[in-house]
Amino acid sequence: MNSAVHSLSRRSLLVLGVRSSLGVALASLLPLTSAWAVRKKESGEVAAIVRSIRIPTFPSRSVRVSLPLDAKNVDAREIIQREVDALNRVGGGRVIVSPGSWYIAGPLRLTSNIELHLEAGATLLFSDDPDHYLPPVLTRWEGTEVFGYSPFVYAYHAHNVAITGHGTISGNRSSKTSKWGWKDARQQRELRTSGRDGEPVYDRVYGERGMLHPSLIQFFGCSSVLVEGISTVDALFWGVHLVYSNDVTVRGVTVDSPQSNNDGIDIDSSYRVLVENCTFRTGDDSIAIKSGRDRDGRSIGKPSEEIVIRDCVMHEVKSAAIALGSEMSGGIRKVFVDRCVMKNVETVLDIKSNLDRGGAVENVRVRSLSVERSETVFEVTTVYHGYMGGADIPLIRDIRLEDVRVRLSERGVVVKGAAKSPVEDVSIDYLRVETCGTPTQIENAKGLSFTRSIMNGQAIEWT
Repeated sequence: MNSAVHSLSRRSLLVLGVRSSLGVALASLLPLTSAWAVRKKESGEVAAIVRSIRIPTFPSRSVRVSLPLDAKNVDAREIIQREVDALNRVGGGRVIVSPGSWYIAGPLRLTSNIELHLEAGATLLFSDDPDHYLPPVLTRWEGTEVFGYSPFVYAYHAHNVAITGHGTISGNRSSKTSKWGWKDARQQRELRTSGRDGEPVYDRVYGERGMLHPSLIQFFGCSSVLVEGISTVDALFWGVHLVYSNDVTVRGVTVDSPQSNNDGIDIDSSYRVLVENCTFRTGDDSIAIKSGRDRDGRSIGKPSEEIVIRDCVMHEVKSAAIALGSEMSGGIRKVFVDRCVMKNVETVLDIKSNLDRGGAVENVRVRSLSVERSETVFEVTTVYHGYMGGADIPLIRDIRLEDVRVRLSERGVVVKGAAKSPVEDVSIDYLRVETCGTPTQIENAKGLSFTRSIMNGQAIEWT
């Protein structure tokens, strides 16, 4: 049914009342044979993806760096970078950063076969001066390639690389002396236009021209990557940003960056990625999956795929706990989310695109979520912020939600497709929302189904 908005009182929401409540209660305890068969198959696929991810290994050699006695307000970047480069020249190893507050005036560059290990009590406090992150480097900014400010920790086409330990990486965003300012909306639009028009990337040089903020940590074109145990705080922009990378494990990371535009982890045109046992407090999406914006993303044509997210906790999230898009022009597929806990989030799962994007989001499986409070449980749209005429229709299809339990939400399931780009084949099984303001809002959906789902104590079927 298309072009209709529904609440509990509308005709397309079947309320089953007292007469059938016992049957519903009993049915909710019985597995659907076909659903369990699919789940078993998907579990096998998840296990296969996780087994295929290559974890980096390093030579046994290591070097420890310690703060000099006169380290206060002294740039310690050279101390760490010198040891990284020296170990790389002899085949790699482990650079151990001792406890202390390390002031870093510029980017750290990680290279192949290097593990940067931050001991507990070690904090890398990055400079708040934009000039320290020049000259510009090749990066991707909100889905468009650009030469811009260097990410604070930057690995470019590195293989076998890691950041581990129980230390902290700080973007120093809350500094009262910061020279960054807020991002430049004019340059944001200009860059998007450059990508849309196919301007050569070497002509897109924005480092000294404005405030397109860099990511805190970025792996660009890397393979066999591990980020484990560390904390990231006070990021200027996105936290851990994976661009064109594969065989990546992000495990046991704590993200505490509640300021606006602060995603926790961004998986961007990357594949074979595992994110597990991570904890988030973010001012934007906790985990976002992307693959490029509009023509620039389509021409590069690198999807994000074979992604497993499990056993994570999202505490305070001012946008989505899990977001797919809106920069998804290279495609997103084979995404599995399992056993996550959300405390207070704006949206539990947000899948978004618009009619300029092209590309497809498909084969998404989300299950076993526990949510305390959200504004929206699940939202999917193909009409998110359209800017340029809607000439490239995206596809969103084959989405499965299973066993999602919510205590309180203002909205339940929101589907907003365009007439020429409806959302297709969405299956919701065993969704339980104890208290919900508006259970459903549906526009332009094909193949949407609810089974064993209850909101406000009443069973829901979509017809």
